[in-house]
Amino acid sequence: CLMVKPSARALKGISFREIARYFPFVAMAPTHFLVSRKKLTRADLAEQALIAYSRFDFPEYHSWLERIFENQTMPRVMAEYDSSTSLIAALESGSGIAVVQENFSELAGTRLVIRPLQHPKSAYVSFGISWRNTDSSQMTQKFIEATETDSTQR
Repeated sequence: CLMVKPSARALKGISFREIARYFPFVAMAPTHFLVSRKKLTRADLAEQALIAYSRFDFPEYHSWLERIFENQTMPRVMAEYDSSTSLIAALESGSGIAVVQENFSELAGTRLVIRPLQHPKSAYVSFGISWRNTDSSQMTQKFIEATETDSTQR
């Protein structure tokens, strides 16, 4: 399974292998006043309306936000959305800003402006593969091997 790394508790009985790390960026409408800045700080976002993924559907996202804003004022979450498409639509409307992973522009295209966010070194999203510890099937082993081969070619 491809996934964002969940909490240690959620990984009970499951193995996880990281294949990529994504760092935090800020997504906003092209008309937002922060667009003129090439890089944003966490302090820049303190008073902004934050649009986020749903806490219920994406608990790892909210844990990530907590890591990003540790020892800083976290912007107030004004609205939560259950999908990237609804999050993008809300951002396009100018309703606020969102903290997203660095490759979010691949989803949003040119409809949004994406800027890097200064962050603690530990504030990345770990993306990888997971499998049940008891799964020793040939298909699972080939999948694991394929990701090992791919990651060595980067």
